[in-house]
Amino acid sequence: MKEGRTPLGVQVRRGWERLRGGELTPGRAFWSVGVGLFVGVQPTPGLHLPIVLAVGIPLRLDVTLSYVATNISIPPVAPFLWFAAIQIGSRILSGRFAPLSLDGLRALVRAPGPLLGALVLGSIVLGAALGAAGGSLAYALARWRRSITAGPSSGTPEELRRRP
Repeated sequence: MKEGRTPLGVQVRRGWERLRGGELTPGRAFWSVGVGLFVGVQPTPGLHLPIVLAVGIPLRLDVTLSYVATNISIPPVAPFLWFAAIQIGSRILSGRFAPLSLDGLRALVRAPGPLLGALVLGSIVLGAALGAAGGSLAYALARWRRSITAGPSSGTPEELRRRP
């Protein structure tokens, strides 16, 4: 091996550590899952990984956790997410839900502009709501995990003195 070259194993480990972003604190868990769910709801299939990498690495999020969270939009679930996004967006834009009748759907297909606008707006709102809810759950789980692994002897010296 030539001098100055880093072994492949070291490069892989450094890359993995960069994707993980460091210790998974409750705050990082919140943002990692929240961003992942937000991106996963967006109607951009096939672009979730590049988007998560572009956002997560500079923000030092746990990119692997974010990418796992993007998988909320697996094929059996994605149509329901998009339907909900269209309904939310339509309600915000027009004050009423998108039509569920066959004639109403035909009209939307003939003029897809309102449908597309509703999908984009609705997916942003739905993504933000699911991201906040999922991020909050991840935060709570990370705090709980941290308290379990910290053990009874953790805490500030003052807290330790007060314990029986």
